[in-house]
Amino acid sequence: MKVIVDFRDATNTRVDLNGNGGVNNDDRLVFTHWPGERWNPLGYTFKVPETALNGTPFASPITQMLIEFNIANSAWMGVDQVSLLGVYAPYQPVVTQTKNTNDKIDAVITWKAKQDPAGAAAVDPALARQDVYLSDDINLPAGDPNLTFIGSATVSLTDPNSSYTPSSQLNKDGLYNMAVVSILDAGVPVPSVGAAIMNDPNVVGPIWAIETLPRDLPPVVDVVDLVGVGFGNALTYDAALPVVLNATVDDSTEADLDTYGWEIIGWPGADPNIVAAATLTDTTTDIYAPSATFDVDDTHSLYELGAWEIELTVTDTANPEVLTGSDWITVTITTDACAVAKLRPDYLTTVAKQGDIDQNCVVNLLDFALLAADWLDDVNQYTTYYIAN
Repeated sequence: MKVIVDFRDATNTRVDLNGNGGVNNDDRLVFTHWPGERWNPLGYTFKVPETALNGTPFASPITQMLIEFNIANSAWMGVDQVSLLGVYAPYQPVVTQTKNTNDKIDAVITWKAKQDPAGAAAVDPALARQDVYLSDDINLPAGDPNLTFIGSATVSLTDPNSSYTPSSQLNKDGLYNMAVVSILDAGVPVPSVGAAIMNDPNVVGPIWAIETLPRDLPPVVDVVDLVGVGFGNALTYDAALPVVLNATVDDSTEADLDTYGWEIIGWPGADPNIVAAATLTDTTTDIYAPSATFDVDDTHSLYELGAWEIELTVTDTANPEVLTGSDWITVTITTDACAVAKLRPDYLTTVAKQGDIDQNCVVNLLDFALLAADWLDDVNQYTTYYIAN
């Protein structure tokens, strides 16, 4: 069997690909398949330069591929005539995946519909339907990479956002091929594989690869910030101890959380024995929401002000392997109550609003002196000054 691919312009005339002034067999692709060989329709990638779609360097823009074949030197038979319209094909695919209790993946596929070649609308006015094609899981030994029709997506001529939810659940750790065909005529899709499913002037979108979620994900741990926290740090003063630590754990609906533990991993000063001055008490009642209290004995001989680092580690069961997630927070102990107050998210709007212009946590004549010195100046330069009404 022989397969040929012709490149044609909008008038269905073959294009002089090699630019030698004539159209002949040198301007087409020819593939020969010997008896016993299986032809994989996805085994060839035809790369057409973007300039060719605009007529450069050819006399006419390439807009179509004509695919034909013959067997044992019989008459040539048409397989398909595929439109090549550059960016005017489905684009921007996004696959949202959710693990379910059947150890499978529920997927929702979204994309942008084919654009209007005339540029007058967000969606091609000729678009009647969008057909979705999906392969088997290629990661399986018997997985067939060829595309099979699985359903059609509706079209909105005013909104390019499109979506389709496969009725069959996908495998975890899977790899799938998919494509969306823009149906511009009354053609009926054939639940088959290969290029024969396409009817001119339908537009075949690019083949997109879908990699599904792995069989096992590590726990996602988040130690919740305290008041006045920024970038995972907390600042408190010694009179406010103990502090309550809270966290959340997400297991991606795997329901396989196993163990957890709080640990002091950093402390002020160089002597690790200072840990004896601290108390970290687990108060957890739910492994998905661990909690603890942290306190330091300021009468201990090794007590020092400074930063303490506390980490929460969570592991899951062997499903199929044991995975670990962790997060940590720094609690800095200081005797400077003002420094703590200034870290409050509402400091400028609540505390400083009472007249603390120099933001030293004290309202006195110095604040009013600053106000008087700048009275009636451009107020735009004092956007951080909050004066009581």
